[in-house]
Amino acid sequence: SNLTGLCLAATLCSLNQPSILIDRRDISFVQKDFRAIALSYGSKQILDKIGLWKKLEQYSGPIKEIRVTDQYS
Repeated sequence: SNLTGLCLAATLCSLNQPSILIDRRDISFVQKDFRAIALSYGSKQILDKIGLWKKLEQYSGPIKEIRVTDQYS
């Protein structure tokens, strides 16, 4: 996915490993992509370790409640 590729490129950059990210779309799609995602605590720790979490934290919030229903049974 796009998020996976961007995170991999950022991780390689943090390790001083040159990388090239190739995508069919212009990189500006990232600024226009407002889909919500849920990250595990482990994923947050990885993003923190590579220096990305401090840039993302202002856009994040906790999941306070999860409701699971089976309306078709």
